Amino acid sequence: MTSPRQVLLQDCGDDQHEGASTSRSSPPAGVDPAACRDPDDLPVLGAAVAGRADLLVTGDKDLLDLHRHEGIPIVTPRECYVRMVATGGR
Repeated sequence: MTSPRQVLLQDCGDDQHEGASTSRSSPPAGVDPAACRDPDDLPVLGAAVAGRADLLVTGDKDLLDLHRHEGIPIVTPRECYVRMVATGGR
């Protein structure tokens, strides 16, 4: 069974971790610098858009304050868990 961490690493194309794959990685989409108050978060938003993420899970306050970006909900790990339980993990 694949863990959520393995799925995340695979979807992000993180080849620094065992079992990760770069086959689905995409270059980050350009993000308007005004989209977020922390410029260090712009690549995260760009990667979520480029990867067509269903959900962005983070503990970063600047990102959480956005609530969503380009239609992608931005949620805490707890909220992600609650959503997964409510949908049976789908």
